[in-house]
This record gives sequence, C-alpha cells and structure tokens, in this order.
Amino acid sequence: MNGDRPSWEDLNAYVDGELSPPDRAEVAAALAARPALAQSVAVLTKLKAAAGEETETAARDDFLPPRRPVWRGQPWSRIAAGLVVALGIAAAAALIPWRAEDGDAWLTAPLAAHEAWVASGNAGLSGGGAGALLVGLATLGSGAEIPDLTAAKLVITGARFVPASDEQSPAVHVVYSGTRGCRVTLWITPPPPGLDAEKLTLHQRGPYRVYGWRAGDLAYVLISSVHPARFELIAHTARKVTLERVQPDAETKTALRRSRNQSPPCQHKDAPVAGS
Repeated sequence: MNGDRPSWEDLNAYVDGELSPPDRAEVAAALAARPALAQSVAVLTKLKAAAGEETETAARDDFLPPRRPVWRGQPWSRIAAGLVVALGIAAAAALIPWRAEDGDAWLTAPLAAHEAWVASGNAGLSGGGAGALLVGLATLGSGAEIPDLTAAKLVITGARFVPASDEQSPAVHVVYSGTRGCRVTLWITPPPPGLDAEKLTLHQRGPYRVYGWRAGDLAYVLISSVHPARFELIAHTARKVTLERVQPDAETKTALRRSRNQSPPCQHKDAPVAGS
C-alpha cells in the first residue's frame, strides 16, 4: 500500500483478505482512525458476505431469485475504471446546484428506485456493487450510517451510487431482502430545504409506507410495504442508528425479532399486506 490513505483497491483487497500482513495492518490502523471509512468497509463486507453465502434466505424465500453478486467475475481493472467514471460524474455533479422542490417531492426519486427494484424481481441492484457503494459513501462525505437490520431478518442484498442530476442530489441506494418476501429500500442523500432536523415523518404512497428523517448533514428515506407496526419499529430503529451512530443494542434486536415473528409475511413483489 502506497501513500497516506488506503485506495479503493486496498479497501477491496482488505475485505477479500488479499493484502499482505503489513498492508493489512496499515489499512486496519487507517480504519481505526477514520470511523466513516470503517463504516463503509463494514457495509462492503456485509454486501460481499450476503452475495456469497448460501443462506436461509436463499433456501426458504419463495419470492426472491438467487442472489446475483454484481462484482463476481469482474476484474479489478473494470471496477477501477467504473470508479474513475463515477468519481468524475460526482465531481461534476458537485458543481450543479440541486433544485429545491416544495413539499415531499424529494421522495419521488427513492420511490421510483424502490418500485424499479421490486419490479426487476432481483434481490440485488443492477449497476451497483462494491466499488459503486464506496464511491457513493465517499461522495456523500458526511459519515453516512447504514443500519444493521439482520435481527429483523432483513439482510443487505445490494447497493448502488446514484449520481446527481438537474432534478436530484446524489444518493446511495441500499436494499434489504427478507426470508418471507419483504423488501426495504434505504435512500441516503443530502437533505432538501426545510426538512426538520431529526423528525421522523410518515408518508403513504400507494402500497408503500415511506419514512423520512434528517440526521446531521444527510437525509434518510425508508420505503417498504412491510406490515405497518413492524415497519414502524424498523424505521425508529434505523433513525436511532443514524442519529446516535451506534448499531441496535440487545434490547432493540429482541424487539425486532419479536415484531418479525408476530407479523405476517410480505406478499409477492412487495405488494401491500392485508389491512395495510
């Protein structure tokens, strides 16, 4: 490893266990000193683990096809080239003023992204992957927190970076899949003007319940048709993680497990459950 900071290639090799002991120790020291970078690597590790394992999700899920890890079989040169392009787009996007819109119009992009993901029938996200996630988190640059929802039987199955455009600010799109057909989108982006700091707001858009809140310099959106009571607990848990920058404690994990066990499965293609 050369230079005073780990490169994206170093981080990818670190997660894959491909660094020499001295280089691995150097990267570990850098992560210890930079919590935001450590969080990015933790999420990357979860993504690669989710894509590579034959888990209970793959065995029992009646609704989701087998996971398709987008980075497998991709030579690093191709990933690196994609990173260069994405970084260039992100740098150019930073020069474009984001258009503020009234009301909750800022939810349009994450809703469209969630609907497209559900309609695709895939557990993961096309155009995403490890490199894209690292670029996205680096572009947001405010220490984004990605909640661990495994206690709720929701595992991260994909992530992608969404560059800024004339219509929207840059975003990171993370998706969680459950063992009973449930799907959850987490959208992280700079906050729109007027979004109340830390206030959790609920919106209903067709079959989907949408929670939005602000934590520091970022806004978070959580979207799903999971049973309302269960999804409310998931949203409060995610909000707490982003505000306190600490993953769920033992008590919260117990509550998430209990709520999942007491809730009905999600229907095919994340359709609204009865009574929601």
